[in-house]
Amino acid sequence: MIQIEACVESLDAAVAAAAGGAQRIELCANLAAGGTSPDAATLAACLSALAIPVFVMVRPRADDFRYSAAEHSAMLDEIRRAKDAGAHGIVTGALRAGPFP
Repeated sequence: MIQIEACVESLDAAVAAAAGGAQRIELCANLAAGGTSPDAATLAACLSALAIPVFVMVRPRADDFRYSAAEHSAMLDEIRRAKDAGAHGIVTGALRAGPFP
């Protein structure tokens, strides 16, 4: 089965994506830089307005995906807040320093 997910930065974009057939939203900020975490107000608005699942990008900054211990801790807090707000899931990524086997 194919599922259509739309990456969006705003409530208006999320509503338009759902109306256009998206079955899931990936809510981000700063898509021009690859996507970062959205603010809590945008998440709350999307969760209130949409009947489809909303997944939240958890990424504290643009650039690489190697995070400091402080960033990692902040990301875990952000995941807890997204869960408490009612997000259906999260989208994230992390890398460890290379070289890789």
